[in-house]
Amino acid sequence: MGAIWLFDLPDVLADAGLAVDVWPGWEIRARSSGGYDAVRAVFAHHTASKTSPASDMSYMWDSTSGDQPIGALYLARDGRITVGAAGATNTQGKGGPWTLSTGTIPKDQGNSYGIAIEAANGGTGEPWPAAQTDAYIVACRALCHAYGLDPARDVLAHWEWVEPSCPGRKVDPVGPSPWAAGAQSWNMDAFRADVTGGEPPDPGTPEPPDPGTPWPEPGPDPIPNPEGDDMLVIALDRNGTAWVGNGITRIGIPDEDTFFRYVLVWGNVGRLVNVSGGAVDGWDDVGAPVDAFTLNALGQV
Repeated sequence: MGAIWLFDLPDVLADAGLAVDVWPGWEIRARSSGGYDAVRAVFAHHTASKTSPASDMSYMWDSTSGDQPIGALYLARDGRITVGAAGATNTQGKGGPWTLSTGTIPKDQGNSYGIAIEAANGGTGEPWPAAQTDAYIVACRALCHAYGLDPARDVLAHWEWVEPSCPGRKVDPVGPSPWAAGAQSWNMDAFRADVTGGEPPDPGTPEPPDPGTPWPEPGPDPIPNPEGDDMLVIALDRNGTAWVGNGITRIGIPDEDTFFRYVLVWGNVGRLVNVSGGAVDGWDDVGAPVDAFTLNALGQV
């Protein structure tokens, strides 16, 4: 069983100026072999996915597929990095051997000797945002510094790891970036040169999601209802889920930290919106996100 657990990963990355999160359970998460046997490399990967960060990380660290944990770190497109495992992970697979500055990683033993960064990218030619590639450089440099590695030798792409014994098995990372064009694999000599040299690029602070433009405040309280129909309030929460509530007088936004778009509609809405069961503080889940176009079609007041 590997005895090396990297409990300082969040601090190592945050001290380098990166925006860092942790995934629940990271401190005790590892492959069946436990911790690392030694830390001799930082491995660069892409996820080959186009799903949300939450979906990516759930698959990497909470899936019951038997493959998890997949990678120690997740690098989002906005440059934010999440620590998911302090112990060794499953991601390098067959490949090697590789001789590095601190010794040799034996054939097929990359998981026990390398910290794997899984970066969000579809892997079919999706351009890499500058915030993400800058953070990639900073993260690799910080890890090398913290664990006594040589950035000019000890940062490897997944495609490089497989070449000695399984050439062509993997291609990641690929895609338009400072180190590749089109759907080509990255030029890792150029990447390592950037990790090694000069001042690190400023990874910056990821911009918060744009909540959109709130819809106009509803009318005076109470709102006239010439038809005499019941009134419904439909609101979108910050996760994009729609909620609906009954009322004759103005309800407005019940919690501005939760609901940021809302609209009042009159009559027959129950036949136009698929209202499912389950009340939450007097609100019923509509069952699916409802966009502004749909709400306008229902009749914005």
